[in-house]
Amino acid sequence: KSPAENLKCPFKPSAPREVFTKDEMMAIAQFAQIYIANESNPTKRGNAVIGTAVLTLLLTGMRRGELLGLQWGDIEDGVIHLRRAVFVDHSKVCVEDYKMKTAGSIRDIPCPPALQNALSSLEHRCDFVFPSKRGVAMHPANFARLLNCFFDAMKEDTGFAHRLPSHSFRHSFATEILRVSDLKTAQQLLGHTDIKTTARYLHPDFARKTDAVNNIAGAIIKDTAKDN
Repeated sequence: KSPAENLKCPFKPSAPREVFTKDEMMAIAQFAQIYIANESNPTKRGNAVIGTAVLTLLLTGMRRGELLGLQWGDIEDGVIHLRRAVFVDHSKVCVEDYKMKTAGSIRDIPCPPALQNALSSLEHRCDFVFPSKRGVAMHPANFARLLNCFFDAMKEDTGFAHRLPSHSFRHSFATEILRVSDLKTAQQLLGHTDIKTTARYLHPDFARKTDAVNNIAGAIIKDTAKDN
């Protein structure tokens, strides 16, 4: 009998992921709309695609691969049907219907009116909503490069310097969802099979913690004063 059978790997907590504040999310969304408007400038063609992609990440919390795998047929009547995700296998971009990170990733999420308007203005060049210049699924590395260009332009125009990777949009979305809804709703929107995974995505800021503690303290002190 092997004595190693009962060994367990030590738990290594993951470092907390940085998120955008609500004010920063609002600033990014505002600049994304300006970025989209610059599509009329011949030197800035393609801005509408990345600007709308940024809005989509902000307002839906979908993963980068899900964003790049989104097709026009997945959007209807204010609902986005997530049915595929782009992934890279040996440097090759791959995408296949109903092949996603987990079973819970296949889901329907609401498409708010502001996002519907932005999506409706995009050119339908191929099946994919956010394609490459060749009209095929975009490579995640190319999307990361375009996102950096977006943040470069935002810093130049507004001085905004808080730059985070695309997955931080998902964490930020989860944090804001918790402000107005419950953990179960966040789980379904994010497409997690295990609710414990959702809990790791939520990052209540210090102001929210302060409000929670103050509410409890106020209730306790009020009840104590009533008894006296």
